[in-house]
Amino acid sequence: MIWNIFEYAATFIEYMIYADFMLKFLKPRKKQMALLCYLLILVINTALTLTFNHFISYEGILGGLRIIINFLIALFLLKGSLFEKIFVPLSLDICALLISFMTLKSLGWIFNETIEEMIKNRGLIRILNLFITKALLFVITRAMLKLKGVNRYSFSVTECTVISIIFVITMLIGLGIFQMDINAGISSETPITIWIGIGLIAINVLTYILMKRISEKNIEKTELIIDKMQNELYRTQFEESEKKYDEMNKIRHDMKNHLQCISSLLDDKEYDKADSYVADIIKNKLNFEFKQINTGNRVVDAIANTKLTQCKNENILTTVNAGPIEIQIDDVDMCSLLGNIFDNAIEACRKVDKNKELYFEINQKKGYINIIMKNSVQNSVIENNPEFETTKKNKNVHGYGIKSVKSIVEKYNGMMELFEQDGFFIADIWVSCGDFE
Repeated sequence: MIWNIFEYAATFIEYMIYADFMLKFLKPRKKQMALLCYLLILVINTALTLTFNHFISYEGILGGLRIIINFLIALFLLKGSLFEKIFVPLSLDICALLISFMTLKSLGWIFNETIEEMIKNRGLIRILNLFITKALLFVITRAMLKLKGVNRYSFSVTECTVISIIFVITMLIGLGIFQMDINAGISSETPITIWIGIGLIAINVLTYILMKRISEKNIEKTELIIDKMQNELYRTQFEESEKKYDEMNKIRHDMKNHLQCISSLLDDKEYDKADSYVADIIKNKLNFEFKQINTGNRVVDAIANTKLTQCKNENILTTVNAGPIEIQIDDVDMCSLLGNIFDNAIEACRKVDKNKELYFEINQKKGYINIIMKNSVQNSVIENNPEFETTKKNKNVHGYGIKSVKSIVEKYNGMMELFEQDGFFIADIWVSCGDFE
């Protein structure tokens, strides 16, 4: 009875490690679901193992069931790409299998016992084996989390398939050798299978490292493409805005002539012609955005006024505080910086049911340009999405706005603080207005 309790406790600890690793690697879809997901993974895996261990003699069948169930939990309750949701359950069972195999073989070699004898043995060697396997599983899963960092993985279908096949093959080889040793009752005096196990572990470790490198290259490539597309978009917006302001200035310059023409038509009692002339001016000449700021910098004015006009059209209450500025920042960088913070603020305001507000400030202070963007939020962004991941469906195309802003701020020796206060999300940005040639 005592030994059964000890075995159950070891199984429980193993799946505590499983649950912790899955939640830290993938993260729950909603923060409030974290405890529920943890308990679900823990209870289902523990119950599955303790129940089916008595009926299934081949370890691979039980492992396959665990992988499928954990994949389904990840698919419906956790974040991450489809590859990550396949990789995490698969890697957990591979690690557990190889660790168990290597530990049993090593202890069998040391104590001159077969794997079958050690599995049936309920003594010191069995206790030592359980302790070592759980400790190693914990250490390896921590190392995998550290290697992953906060990055998400990005693979093509071919890369995903090849990497998955490598992991599956190593798992099947490990299971085959493990079962062969148990069935044959081979003594562990010859450590050949230990070296095979080490080789399988090395293959998985190298594959994992390679997988991370490939992913980083893919993400870097995607970011460059997105940045190029985004910068091109902001440049186009700036050029269109600048063209409209030129037209506006031209109309203002010509307004005297227009008024004189209208006055002459009225004097001659040509009321219909005067009415048509006024209608033509309103329709074709006065169709431009209202200019809300004039900092003296054509890029800042064009982008900001375009976005502020967009706010007006979407019924977002705006407050602006802008003074004259002189900067040496590249036009494309300034387009990207302002475009991203405006887009993020407008997107957040769209999700607010009422009191949609946006406050924009840009001023020059002691050699720095200070940009402040405040926007109302429906729910806390920092609490629910601390890593500022995109909430849009296509995560491969979206989600680089904050990264782009941070990169530009660092480029110009600046600093950025993101925080929340009184129902507003606030971005406080400082960039040096010195010469960066």
